Amino acid sequence: MSSNATNVSILEPWNPEVVRAHEISILVIVGVFGTLSTVLLGISLKNGWEELNGKGFDLAKWKSYFINLIFIGSYLSPIFSRFFRSSLDYKYFQAVANENITNPEIRVPTDITMSIYAISIFGMCMSLPIIMVIYKFSKNKEAYLPSVTKVRIILAMTILHLTVDIPSLICEYFYVDKFITAKPEVFVPMKSILAVIENVFAGISIIMVEVKSQSLQQLGLAERVMIMRFAFGGLVLYLISNTTRCTLTLLQAYKWQVIPRGCVIEDIDDGKFIANPFQSSCLNYAELALITFACLATIIAFVVLISNMIMYQRLNSYQEMAPPTDHPEELPGNRPRECSVFSNEASNLDD
Repeated sequence: MSSNATNVSILEPWNPEVVRAHEISILVIVGVFGTLSTVLLGISLKNGWEELNGKGFDLAKWKSYFINLIFIGSYLSPIFSRFFRSSLDYKYFQAVANENITNPEIRVPTDITMSIYAISIFGMCMSLPIIMVIYKFSKNKEAYLPSVTKVRIILAMTILHLTVDIPSLICEYFYVDKFITAKPEVFVPMKSILAVIENVFAGISIIMVEVKSQSLQQLGLAERVMIMRFAFGGLVLYLISNTTRCTLTLLQAYKWQVIPRGCVIEDIDDGKFIANPFQSSCLNYAELALITFACLATIIAFVVLISNMIMYQRLNSYQEMAPPTDHPEELPGNRPRECSVFSNEASNLDD
């Protein structure tokens, strides 16, 4: 083997039995988590519909139904998107492990393939606690509005996007997409396009929550910057990275279909080439920008995480909506004041 090549165990092809075992494990995990998540989200959707619209259906209220459906959809859609993307992750891992997505002479290091696999599983597993929180609060009307509960869920999803998806983005583009030299299957462009769409909707959710949430309005400007605007800034940086990755992937797969000079290391023993994309001669300006924005987004994600932990009690101390009282005119603070006014008016009339 060439002196430039790394450890043999990292570079040798995948054992078909190992690939099959990992594929089965992915299907089992996706099946179990997907079934549980579908049940919980179905119940949450039913609870939310009853809370916002009642049990009946009146065509005269179609506008209200439509708006409330958007409320519920904004609450649940990030989880649906996460689990839909897990099916694309499975296809992606399968194609990389079987070496039928990149140029047939290029071998992706096994540890990179395992990283793509592990990141996908970790991201899906982290979604389940968020689903259970949504289920727990699905019978509260405030949960579908920009309340503290929704703020926390959106922040959790944002941090999950930035800390889990960015390493996956780096591994997938620089070690796989960059070495595609033939028209790929549809899941390859779909995966990068879906990430951009998901990123856009996450940014819109952040904006809507900050504008509408009365709880956040009660926080100081510095606190709102640390909690929500840093999260939005991280999503913007991540959107730039995602858009750059999507553009470069589509250009490489459907137009360029060549491997830049200096991006591989030759393995003399088996005549293969090892992907080595981080050489200075291999990176272009767009890829340098992608790496820079992705790293900044990751740093901001940790800032948001630490800020949210520090200000947990501050957020917890606010209530989005006070429960309505059945007889507001009989509040203890109002009755004495009204009695005193009436008694004074009566005394004036007597005079």
